[in-house]
Amino acid sequence: MQNSTFSKNNRLTPNSFLDQMNCSLLSKILFIPIFLNLAIFTLPQKFDVMLSQTLKYPREAREQKIEEIVYVSLDIDEVGKMRSFEILQSPNPILYKEVVRSFDLIQKTWKKQLLEEKKFNQKYLVVLEFNLARDYSLVHNLFKQANDAMSVKNQELALSLLDQCISLNPYNEIYFSTRSNLFREMGNLEASQQDFLRARKLKNELLSHIIITGYSL
Repeated sequence: MQNSTFSKNNRLTPNSFLDQMNCSLLSKILFIPIFLNLAIFTLPQKFDVMLSQTLKYPREAREQKIEEIVYVSLDIDEVGKMRSFEILQSPNPILYKEVVRSFDLIQKTWKKQLLEEKKFNQKYLVVLEFNLARDYSLVHNLFKQANDAMSVKNQELALSLLDQCISLNPYNEIYFSTRSNLFREMGNLEASQQDFLRARKLKNELLSHIIITGYSL
């Protein structure tokens, strides 16, 4: 087994749909044992580095070709200590076990400095995308199609695709903010405002968004 390595110099080249999403969110790639790499999207770097040192794409999940997005809610107390964590929804049992194992370790070694400038006494969201392919998962491809439809003013198709994105990943603020803009263009100001508020709430709650890929490097 090779040792885990961390490279600050390696950058993930944004593709066209990430350019449309917001390339400023893309920061770095972390390489961890053999087949895996993590693409880290923004936010506290110390926490991301700690997560990269504990989280793995389980071999059994890779062999069974299991891909899924796992959402973790962290409850931070008034002095910056992790009070508890909760796995949201019901992920695959193999991934569930790995995420729990990783966050048990993180909780035992938690320091408030991991939050950097984030506020205490509130809950934060960690998004973990387990993806086997070199390309991004279905939801990202749907989002690209939605942007393509918006560029040619096919609003009904774009709305349908964005609805699918949000159904697959209801914790992505970019999907909500994009649909908010689309609703505004379509004249549905009430729906636009609802999505805008949801996007702002998710943005404030997001602590980390990581893509764990299982392809051979």
